[in-house]
Amino acid sequence: MSVSRWMELLLVAGVLLWQWENLQSIWTGLRWRLHLRRRLHAPAADLPPASRGRVLEHLGDLLVVTGSHSLIRRPESFLMICVITGLGMGLVALWINGPVFGVICGLCFGSLPYMLLRIRLNRQRIRSSMEGDILIRELTSNYRIHGCNMKEAIEVTSATLDQAPNCRRILQDLAMGLNKAYTTEEIQKRLSLFRYSLGTVWGSALTQSIYFAEVYGLEVTEALEDLGRSLMKARSIVEHSRRENSEATMILRTLVPVSYLFSVICACRFFGFTPGRFFASQFGTALGMQWLIILIMMYVGGLLANELLGKEKMDL
Repeated sequence: MSVSRWMELLLVAGVLLWQWENLQSIWTGLRWRLHLRRRLHAPAADLPPASRGRVLEHLGDLLVVTGSHSLIRRPESFLMICVITGLGMGLVALWINGPVFGVICGLCFGSLPYMLLRIRLNRQRIRSSMEGDILIRELTSNYRIHGCNMKEAIEVTSATLDQAPNCRRILQDLAMGLNKAYTTEEIQKRLSLFRYSLGTVWGSALTQSIYFAEVYGLEVTEALEDLGRSLMKARSIVEHSRRENSEATMILRTLVPVSYLFSVICACRFFGFTPGRFFASQFGTALGMQWLIILIMMYVGGLLANELLGKEKMDL
């Protein structure tokens, strides 16, 4: 190979190394756009019809938003799982210590699958809320670039939103839904799921802006910019409170197991128990099982309350 050929190859290699980050960004955007295009032509998840009633419609929305509809397709099936779980644990508690304790345990354990889905939804909302300013900034930029075409802006933003993976997933679902929605009612349903996925005040404001831009063709650039500025101010407040909540969560998760361990140690050290005698009394008597179930229910209830109420979303 001649010297000139080597020089040309070195020149090309130098240009590639110089523009490597830009080329990676372009390739990632093209790949996600192709992936989104493929998903747009795939069958969308069935929306729960309103004729099922409010409870089943709510459960259907919850299954769709949390991504659990791939495992449980129908809200009726999920409701049956809750009933079977509650009846099973209620019968066990009834056999241990009477009807009142059985009813209480049945209600608590029957609501557990629903509470787990609510916790999953709450975690998704917290993570997506912390990415809200990035979502608004990128959506506003693409909305301007694409001539105030909201549907195109949503599609492009969902394909390139690498810094906000949780909001990108929600936006991809919205892009697929809007691509298959042809009536105002279908658009409202898709936007209702989008608002329910975010669960924030700024999410409701963003949903309204998308609705007016998509249905009525209004220009909503100023509304998006004001929303982005408000979220930037809210971030500093939320970051401070999250540090305090993390300490409380750590105490709650470790206090009950450590207390139970100390109860075993104290029983053996000061009351003449052996580990075998302690666990035989704990698991071999009705009173011990009742105390253990109550302890587990209170601990799980505390964890659920902390997950649902203790962690703050970034909101207005």
